[in-house]
Amino acid sequence: MFFRTSFQYIKNFADMVPNIATAVSVVKLLTVLADKSDSRDLHGQIPNICEEFLKREWMSADGQKEKGVRYNENLQIIIRAFMVYSDDPLSAAETIATKGMPELLETDKNGCSATFPTLNRSSFSTFYRVMFNQLIDCIKTMAPAKQTDSREVKIDKLLQWNQAVRILHIHINLIKAFDGRGNVTSALKCGRQFIEIFLRQGMPLLDTMFRTNREDVQGLLKNLQISTRYLHHMCGHSKIMKDVCLTNLVPLMKKCLEAFVYRVKAMLTMNKCLEAFWLGNLKNRDLQGEEILSQTSATSDQGSDDEAPEEDQEESDVEMDNQSEAGDQTNQDGDDSDGQSCSETF
Repeated sequence: MFFRTSFQYIKNFADMVPNIATAVSVVKLLTVLADKSDSRDLHGQIPNICEEFLKREWMSADGQKEKGVRYNENLQIIIRAFMVYSDDPLSAAETIATKGMPELLETDKNGCSATFPTLNRSSFSTFYRVMFNQLIDCIKTMAPAKQTDSREVKIDKLLQWNQAVRILHIHINLIKAFDGRGNVTSALKCGRQFIEIFLRQGMPLLDTMFRTNREDVQGLLKNLQISTRYLHHMCGHSKIMKDVCLTNLVPLMKKCLEAFVYRVKAMLTMNKCLEAFWLGNLKNRDLQGEEILSQTSATSDQGSDDEAPEEDQEESDVEMDNQSEAGDQTNQDGDDSDGQSCSETF
């Protein structure tokens, strides 16, 4: 009772906090009180308070908009609490991704999101990194499907994965507009983790639902493929930038994308639906989708050399297709596709 009363008392001051540092203190105090009370009801109030803080335009004592390293550190605490304590973290992330981010893209360099004024170009990297990391933490809790699960449970899990893939796509696509080194680093790290978790916990669900929900499963994979293709572009970008921090992330990313291709093929083979699988070559492109000519030239010059360095080989890609033409194409090109190296898939 004491903790609940204290929580409600402190909550009353939320609308009157003068700066974001004080707002963070309020969030931390409310979090401690909610944890001590062990009340889901109190925990459920924290996201609403954090959301209101994210929708405020914070000013310093001299009347200027707050900004800087300390401001972003405080901001990430509020963003994390907003998502962690939400009853539906995926929906919380999707709210910012589908409302705040598009609004920011429509503004000039000094603008901000209309819904979330704390989201501007100087704070974008903070939002991006925290939201991406929380997306990964969220999907880690999504348990793989079990044979004993009811159909309703499986459909609910499939809908959750669809939502997670949509959020991933938004995050990956934002790199086209915000291609700073920190953002690309976050995308490569978290993108790889997303695919790895999906292979462990998402693919078993698709295995069990492919026969009964084929279109839904293929739709999810096609949406995910859009993101994996752009992750491949990021690998090409990292090479031409010659940034050691980025290039160190490329081998694990390509290995992960390769595993994704083979895992999808295994699922289709198991369900006797290999005609929906098409394996082809992807050209190396930069973040804007332009072909990287230097790598293309290197590939052309060494096309007949079996000992060509791995980074100069053409990339392989998998295509999901419902049409029968896909099966015909697979039959015609089957020998060539099977003989290609998928060490740099997507």
